[in-house]
Amino acid sequence: MEKILVTISTGAASIAVLAVLFTVPSLYNTINEVHDQVLDGVSVFRVETDSAWTEMMDIQVSVTPPTKATCQSIQLCFQSKRQTFSDFSCANATLRNDAAYCACPPRSAVFLSRH
Repeated sequence: MEKILVTISTGAASIAVLAVLFTVPSLYNTINEVHDQVLDGVSVFRVETDSAWTEMMDIQVSVTPPTKATCQSIQLCFQSKRQTFSDFSCANATLRNDAAYCACPPRSAVFLSRH
């Protein structure tokens, strides 16, 4: 009786192992096919959205009046994150004869040469 039970168990385990050996590669191929389909869909979506964006920008350019880019607007785009405020300091105000806008007392020449 035990011999028959061991034989049946061994046969069932062998069938399960064979089923897994055939199923896993099939699942792997199916997953790769789905992956390729998703990547193809994403690339088609990217092409469509890029062309739509280009069309929208063409319409935007044709509708809006042309603007002249100034040095200040370009500098605002690329300015550093830390502002020194050197253009707005009282020392520079006295050098540029803008002392009327500055509430600070005038600085000495020695102080201005150090900063």
